[in-house]
Amino acid sequence: GQDEVHAGTVPGSLNIPGVDKAASFGAWVYDPEKEDTPLVVLAEDVEMAEAFRDHLLRVGIDTVTGYTTGLECLPMTTPEMIGPDELDAFDAAMVLDVRNKTEHAEGHIPGSEQL
Repeated sequence: GQDEVHAGTVPGSLNIPGVDKAASFGAWVYDPEKEDTPLVVLAEDVEMAEAFRDHLLRVGIDTVTGYTTGLECLPMTTPEMIGPDELDAFDAAMVLDVRNKTEHAEGHIPGSEQL
């Protein structure tokens, strides 16, 4: 789940919240016209992995080459967490706001980009 990412994640991985949103979120973060990196999905079983693959295929992402049921034995990293009071001193390439447009319009970090 999303909270698990804060505890650790595989470097270079993409966090897509569930099969039903795989096409939408996948299309936001992976451009099949510019990328050809093979993808391995994290899934409970082969049926879920196939469902992920099928949803990603709908948006042109045809590079799913396999699946894994766990993160054991994979390289892990813990994303750096910073608080709002630390942003001014943080040298970020970009601050990305992944909330919807309505939430962003109601208030956001100055200079952030909305996805």
